[in-house]
Amino acid sequence: IDPGTVNALVERLAAGTERPSVLIRKREALARTAKALAAVETGRRTLIDMHIGRGMSHAQVARQTGKTEGAVKAAIQRALAAIRKRLERPEA
Repeated sequence: IDPGTVNALVERLAAGTERPSVLIRKREALARTAKALAAVETGRRTLIDMHIGRGMSHAQVARQTGKTEGAVKAAIQRALAAIRKRLERPEA
């Protein structure tokens, strides 16, 4: 988990804006999501970062990466589906 995210959760706890149990569940969800994202192949993770993280359109990502817009959309959709599937699995 990004240290900034953890710090923000701790600050909210200290401010009394959320119950500790809620913050713990959020932190656990963030950790699971980060783990699922880390399992995605690097190239697809980069496309997700460009599109979702940086707010670039599919067309902008395609131009910057030299891929077709269709290939970018498909790769992002497959990566997000893999993340969803991983998050739906019960934890071991």
